[in-house]
Amino acid sequence: MNINSLGKVKESIINRSILKNMDVIGTSATKIAEGVDEIEYAYAKAVNSAWVSLCRKPNKISVAITLPREYDEEKLKDIARLCDRLAKENDLQISGGSTIVSDKVTDVIVSFTVFCDVAFNNQSDDFADNIYAGRANDLKAILLKNKKEVKSRMDSEEIYILMTAYTGIDGTAYLFENFKEKIHEVLGNSLDTSYEKFKSWMNVRDHVETIVEVLKSEIKAKNDIKNENFNDNRINNRINLFYIDNLGTGGIYEGLSNLASSLNCGFEVDLKKIPIRQETVEACNIMDVNPYMMRSAGSVVFATSNPDEYISRLEDKGIPVSIIGKLSKNNDKIIMIDDEKKYVEPFKGDVLKNIH
Repeated sequence: MNINSLGKVKESIINRSILKNMDVIGTSATKIAEGVDEIEYAYAKAVNSAWVSLCRKPNKISVAITLPREYDEEKLKDIARLCDRLAKENDLQISGGSTIVSDKVTDVIVSFTVFCDVAFNNQSDDFADNIYAGRANDLKAILLKNKKEVKSRMDSEEIYILMTAYTGIDGTAYLFENFKEKIHEVLGNSLDTSYEKFKSWMNVRDHVETIVEVLKSEIKAKNDIKNENFNDNRINNRINLFYIDNLGTGGIYEGLSNLASSLNCGFEVDLKKIPIRQETVEACNIMDVNPYMMRSAGSVVFATSNPDEYISRLEDKGIPVSIIGKLSKNNDKIIMIDDEKKYVEPFKGDVLKNIH
């Protein structure tokens, strides 16, 4: 049966095609998938964004589906089952959403909003105390409130840019899934071109939890020191983390550009220090795409003046992490390729959109 009437989908269709295929309760991160093939990638990015913002486990997800006219209802059921499976895999409850038909779209669009409905209202004026006590509603936003202090800290110390895991994780998974015949024709069995292997690396929960553990230990150490200078509530007097975000569309280049614009500074990054899997290199060579400019869910980029402790804790958990560069007081966004300087250009869209 095709769904062809514009506007909100009929209640009978929602009941038999959506609600019967999802465990829904009720009748911080939003990502959109265009087409069925994109749903898992958009979902992973939404969950990762929620983890980075909340720095604690999200518990709810809402799903909004926009269908083109004449959409097959059986395909809608498949989408509902997929969304239900993804939610259960991450212990999330589906909390409402919407399903509409529009003549403005030519393919199905699925939008995920992932959040935690436990708000902390007893916020202290002390940012660090809120983080240490687990009351921070949005760590990323809290850090950015103090971005003016970053340049003053650079007068006395280096601030390093670190990256967990590898660049292009979910972009590589996408290539292996959608161009597996072409890639396998060239590579044969020389590399493990497993879609499932790369897909399993796309969740950054362990990365974020470990970074927050270090952050809290820094705050506790400073709290244990009797020093009246800590009473001014400036978070960066008490911790050494200045920025955190998960990578996504546009890859590490776009992630670095976001970091620079958020902190109003520049950076110098060594291309050779950006971690990349050989499978990613080979797949991108075959498909003629830049691995540093394709989506990279599964990696977190952060800036700290205390990299050793973060590296130690992350590696203890089996999470790869690398120092890839430093912040700079000017606004130059520089990638070093051997002795050659390259400047990161404004974002023009993920390179995967240009391949067919």
